[in-house]
Amino acid sequence: MSTVLKKEESVGDAGVENRTEAAHFQRRCIAARLTRLTQVTKILGFLTVLVVYTQHCFQMMLKVVLLQCGTALLSVLIAWAFMGPRGALSALCGGMAVILPTLFFAWRLTLVARRPGNAHVNAFLIGEFIKIASAIGILVLVRLLFPGAHWGAVVLGLVVTLQANFLALLVKP
Repeated sequence: MSTVLKKEESVGDAGVENRTEAAHFQRRCIAARLTRLTQVTKILGFLTVLVVYTQHCFQMMLKVVLLQCGTALLSVLIAWAFMGPRGALSALCGGMAVILPTLFFAWRLTLVARRPGNAHVNAFLIGEFIKIASAIGILVLVRLLFPGAHWGAVVLGLVVTLQANFLALLVKP
């Protein structure tokens, strides 16, 4: 019987050692999970701040686009009053030659703002070049697709809509 008791005692001691090792292993796993969770929380916090910042920037740029829409509508109403429906449609085309590139530019800058690094200046300059080129492209499309456009109204829509950028300076953020 003594050999049976010795075996049970040795198995019992091994069980205690295994339980101790298992407890240490569990503590290490929990510590590793907490460390990963802390890192993920830091990353999520940074991303949240970044998203809020980019949303704020996009909202400010969207205000400029909305002001441009308002001034384009004003130019359409003026053109309708003085030049009729053809002038109103022409003024709308001139306004859209400013609004659509600006909206694309605001969207592109919002995407660039999410990226880390100092590529923002290059993205701004390239985006501004694309904006001007696309505005010219839209005016060419107006010439090709709407041969009866009243060019005085197109220029009116273009110039009045461009003035919305100065109005944006007067609006509180």
